[in-house]
Amino acid sequence: MKKGELYYVNEVHRELEREDLLKIIKQELKKNPHIISVFYSDLIEGSSELDLHLNLVVQPAFYKETLQHKRAIASTFGKVFFFEEDMKQQNTIIVHYESLLKVFVTFHDVKEIQPSIDYKKIMIVDDPYGIMTYVSEESKNLEYALSFEDLDSWRTKFFSNYYEFHRSVYVDESYKARHCLNVMRWLVATMWMIQEGNKPNVYLDWSHMEGSKSVLKLEQQNKLKQWAFSPSIKELEEVLKSIVEEFYQLHEEFCRKLHLAEEQDYVYRILSRAKQFGSIQPAV
Repeated sequence: MKKGELYYVNEVHRELEREDLLKIIKQELKKNPHIISVFYSDLIEGSSELDLHLNLVVQPAFYKETLQHKRAIASTFGKVFFFEEDMKQQNTIIVHYESLLKVFVTFHDVKEIQPSIDYKKIMIVDDPYGIMTYVSEESKNLEYALSFEDLDSWRTKFFSNYYEFHRSVYVDESYKARHCLNVMRWLVATMWMIQEGNKPNVYLDWSHMEGSKSVLKLEQQNKLKQWAFSPSIKELEEVLKSIVEEFYQLHEEFCRKLHLAEEQDYVYRILSRAKQFGSIQPAV
């Protein structure tokens, strides 16, 4: 066997496993009368995405009971390797199967379903009552609307990591400095997503920012690559300058969109103050 052939065989095998899993999920869920709509988010017809985002709409009277059996329901789809659960999000479970496929399963109470940017791009598998068909159609023209609170949260996170970057450089904590730089890079990429009307990811989730599924422009993806890490702190500081330039432009643009008096002087004053860490003498 030539080098690379095993990888190809494994990829083909995984794709076959994925197709089987999709069929089994559809078959098994048809047996559950309490689940009245099945759809996938982040899935394009014919794609080879290995992570599946499965959404199940449940009758209100059986919603809580269904949540209690979410592991059992997910176990009917295949041989489970392990589960991931967050007690703060009890309607969601992440299932890792022995085939190395991963399925994010989210349960929805039909009473909570309404048109949303989350339902603009979904692939409906089963919808006998037309619930998700209607919701998806009504969601097509929706776009994510940034509020002042969103803008303030975004820039505050940027300020915080900018300050921590300079503090970390001052005390030779290079790992922390790199972490702060990465957060600022993510914050800029998030605003690029919002520019195009996309809903931002959860904090520090890099999904759809690079690769074939990226919602970013090629120029923006290339900038992210240029802002890659370097072993030299001096080079990291040069990368930071480029990120800050993009931050200034985005902040000005979104202030205009929100009809706010531009606060560039305020932002400039905050970011300029952080540079003075280098002139502060450490306490004895």
